[in-house]
Amino acid sequence: MRAQEFVKDYAGLSLKISRNADGVAIRAYGADGARELGMAEFFFDEQGRLDPQTVWVDERRQGQGIAAAMYDYLKSQGYTIVRSWDQTDAGRGFWDKHRGPEATVWEASPYTARMSGFDANNPVHVQFANFWKMTLRKKAQVPLEEAWGIFQRQGEVCALTGKPFSFDRAGNWDMISADQINPSAGYTADNIQFVRWGVNSIKMNMPQSSFISLCEHVLQNVPNLRKIALASARIPPSNVASVLPSATGPVRIPTSQIYDQQIKSIMSKGFNPNSAIHQYWIQSVHGMLARQKQGIGFDIEQAWYIFHDIQQERCAYTGLPFGANIGKGFLQASSDWTSPSPDQIIPGGGYRLGNTVWVLWIVNKGKSNLSLQEYVNLAKEVYSHAAQRNLSKTNTWSQAPKDPQFYSSADDYKQREPAKYKKYSNTP
Repeated sequence: MRAQEFVKDYAGLSLKISRNADGVAIRAYGADGARELGMAEFFFDEQGRLDPQTVWVDERRQGQGIAAAMYDYLKSQGYTIVRSWDQTDAGRGFWDKHRGPEATVWEASPYTARMSGFDANNPVHVQFANFWKMTLRKKAQVPLEEAWGIFQRQGEVCALTGKPFSFDRAGNWDMISADQINPSAGYTADNIQFVRWGVNSIKMNMPQSSFISLCEHVLQNVPNLRKIALASARIPPSNVASVLPSATGPVRIPTSQIYDQQIKSIMSKGFNPNSAIHQYWIQSVHGMLARQKQGIGFDIEQAWYIFHDIQQERCAYTGLPFGANIGKGFLQASSDWTSPSPDQIIPGGGYRLGNTVWVLWIVNKGKSNLSLQEYVNLAKEVYSHAAQRNLSKTNTWSQAPKDPQFYSSADDYKQREPAKYKKYSNTP
């Protein structure tokens, strides 16, 4: 018997369904129908129910509810799907996560019934339901109905950019993510908002007002960044020689001796080993050398020239000064939002002249492997949307009176917290 085939758009997917006397096969494609994202095959049992045989989802799309969407569609068409008696561990985990360990029949989702106005053909609605059951319900301090109401009052778009959520892009970049407006207040009704995952990743644990201000600084500083990158590519070579002539030919100077000479050289050019910011900076250089086993494309003198002379000891992406943090230790750069951190302008382009700048640690952590253009575009979306909504900027990055993480400079920190400055910087 020839299989019956048809295509159906469902939950942001293009589903291709085939049926013959033995069973049903369903394949999921992106909205453009070009790339297969997942598939499932079922045999009819003696009662005409569907017994799952094979389920597959592209590893880049796993965890996005694609398999559940295929099951849900077949359920919506009147099929009864039963739990297979010989499930694999993966199959058992799939059923347990989506329908519970006691379920033997794939029934309608217990969550969507509680979402007023839920549309199974709306991919964003399906995505929200999947996000709730797989992630948010474990940590939210609000019931599903209230979280769904907040999402709908946002217009079902990203709260920080006004841009729609997407199901089409590989990975989680434009998918729904829950954000705490105040990072320390929990996922409560007055502190939760829904944003695109990419935006949440660069916001990290910044208060919203500080994040918006940071985005503004990024946009204002773009012209200056181009000048920094151009000037960095034209730095003259180091004055410290790595080889010396001799009667028998060139003699290579030991690396430790070169390092000592370069430290002495930059100390004559403004490097202060008692400065907390400068301590952070030299540690970041050590980190680069440790990570880049093939070496970096410049030496310590040239790195200091970039940081001190070209960047003026300010973040290349925001123009903000490097500062200090309290409470977790001056020399723990991983916990200090405003410590200097080296970034590759073009990710994967290596630490070389013209591609290496120093930025705020919080900026580097959020930018991750984004290209600079992608990072700037996100900052533009956030700030433009905030300006349209006239969000308050009274608690900006440079002010932040209620947030002890922010200081305008190491001197500011020293003046306001002299005991902690002395403890963490070893300054007399």
